[in-house]
Amino acid sequence: MVQFHVKYFITTHLYRPVWILLAVMAVFLVACSTPAFSMFLRRSLTKPYPPRAAASYAAADAIVVLGGGWIVDAEDDPEYVSAFAAMTRLGFGRLLYQAGRAPIILLTGGDGEATRMAANLALNGVPPTHVLIEGKSRNTHENALYSAPILHRLGARRILLVTSSRHMGRAAASFRKQGFDVVPAPPLAPASHPVANGFWHSRKWSLIRSADCLHEYLGRWIYALRGWT
Repeated sequence: MVQFHVKYFITTHLYRPVWILLAVMAVFLVACSTPAFSMFLRRSLTKPYPPRAAASYAAADAIVVLGGGWIVDAEDDPEYVSAFAAMTRLGFGRLLYQAGRAPIILLTGGDGEATRMAANLALNGVPPTHVLIEGKSRNTHENALYSAPILHRLGARRILLVTSSRHMGRAAASFRKQGFDVVPAPPLAPASHPVANGFWHSRKWSLIRSADCLHEYLGRWIYALRGWT
């Protein structure tokens, strides 16, 4: 009888929270796989940073393009791969330069990414003497930390920061922490948002979008906790 009561206690009082937690996680996973919920997460991050034409920005001291600028974010258009479209970071940074918004472009990203972006800008008419490279950074915090000395040597205070709208909140806060007046300049959005065909395809891209957004929220929390923003 005592053994029965012990098992009953364990089953009802110890396992119950575990089952409740598993049920909540399952419901949340299903929600993340729905287009409506994933787009809600995305809009909550991107709404403060609406894209606009390059010529509409006021002049600044420098344009800073963060790494990851080769393709359109998967959440926007998983099939688009042009490195020079206005929907990419690199392409929009080039448009800002060509619109005369700043005399210098600083490319920041490690593992050779900044160097590759610089080579592509040179092929598309941007003079190499107007392009600077920060090639050591591995994350957003280091983008800001390692770019700061380069920008300070230029005397740059006001920067046009080019990264995705979803990532802009954390990136802008990181550069402001380094003492810069940051003007968010996200790439232009695609003409129309892609519609995923088929139930499972739609669920897959919704999960990817939700995971990207949740990663960004987690990153903001960690950066604030560590004093990086």
